[in-house]
Amino acid sequence: MAVNLSTNLSNNHIQTDWLSTDVFLNDRETRNKLGISGYNPESVDANGLLNAILLLRQKAAFEYRPYDNRLGRKIETPKTLTPQDIVILEGIHSFHNDINEYIDLKIFIDSDEETLKKMRHRGNILKRGMDASVAGDKIDNEFNEFEKYILPNKNLADLIIRVDIDFDYEIDICK
Repeated sequence: MAVNLSTNLSNNHIQTDWLSTDVFLNDRETRNKLGISGYNPESVDANGLLNAILLLRQKAAFEYRPYDNRLGRKIETPKTLTPQDIVILEGIHSFHNDINEYIDLKIFIDSDEETLKKMRHRGNILKRGMDASVAGDKIDNEFNEFEKYILPNKNLADLIIRVDIDFDYEIDICK
């Protein structure tokens, strides 16, 4: 969604780019040793995330190594994000406590529990390369962490976008 939004804005001569909070995830092996999923705020390098946001707000470039979900770690080849008119920060940690005050527009993408679990299961298989049974075994624990750490952020949103299993969207303006 962030890529599509960025492209649409750029087509209207608004300079945009996007950054995934996955860039700040600790590798999967470390998270597994700690017994936490990527939903847990402790799975993220909060200082790195905050520093990136502050650099971009100061109109300074930010170099990072993208996270590869299939490998469960960052890739070696760095990328550079240069300041733009709009930078879209996407991902489940976009509402992290350490950066909330620096985000101008907060959008929460949500769905019903059944759809979220199906989407996560599909993502575990297609995006993370898990076997279907392993992906299914992880769902309940992952959803519990989603409810504990991510879902409360919905109250901070300026917009809520509801999505269904076919990625059809409906927007609710909250504030």
